[in-house]
Amino acid sequence: MTVRLVAAIAATVLALSAAAHAAAPSPAAPGTYRSGPGSLSGIWIGAGIRNEAEAGDTRGQGTRTAGTGAPQRDPPLKPQYIAEWRKRQQDAREKEARGEAPFADWVACLPTGMPGMMSAIFPMEIIETPTHLLMNAELFNQTRRIYLDRPQTPVDDTMPGFFGRSVGHWEGETLVVDTIAIKPEVRIRDMPHSPNMRLTERIRTTGPDTLEDVITITDPEYLTEPVVQTVRLRREANYEMQEYYCENNRVYADPVTGKQKLRVEASSETGR
Repeated sequence: MTVRLVAAIAATVLALSAAAHAAAPSPAAPGTYRSGPGSLSGIWIGAGIRNEAEAGDTRGQGTRTAGTGAPQRDPPLKPQYIAEWRKRQQDAREKEARGEAPFADWVACLPTGMPGMMSAIFPMEIIETPTHLLMNAELFNQTRRIYLDRPQTPVDDTMPGFFGRSVGHWEGETLVVDTIAIKPEVRIRDMPHSPNMRLTERIRTTGPDTLEDVITITDPEYLTEPVVQTVRLRREANYEMQEYYCENNRVYADPVTGKQKLRVEASSETGR
């Protein structure tokens, strides 16, 4: 291989590397306000959730456990589903009154999933690249990917997951995201849903250190109307993400009572 050919190859590699770096959106500097691509990179933490059809903010999570906190209206579930939902909420309130902890996904070290992950009750880091966004939640080291400018796959051809499959595109200063294929056990406010449930998000910065995510949940099989939530996050410019693993997963739900219980293994030395 001649010296001239080697030099030509090296020049090509350097040019491609420079082009890739130029294409990647750079994050906005703390204290400056940028919107559109590049504005979402950074570390964020939840600053409240508003259910558009309800009064007041909540801090609910997307788990199977009945929600707690501020009083909320019943979700717009169809009649054949709302009765069972109300029964579960009443059972949970009665258990709480008796001092019994109902089983919850998070105590079993299961991911929050979507859309609960976006409430960011623990810090969440967003990393933008030219092809996708990575959202890394500190809680349980959860990772969500949003693929940019790709077609969505049919629901029947997509493997269900805690975060589903998300594709997005920029409409001016707003990132519009479509998510499908969320596992049936992943619930927001304990609402059941069909395999065809769909989430539409409109994510944008609203200030130098504030972000808004308007989430619309549509599921004609279970809901009488869409559920709309607005999640607000604030930037934590100087925070360093921490490792948060669940190392002692011994909690389970009693199959008869539904109570939260702790699995204790017998010691090989003492037999206890």
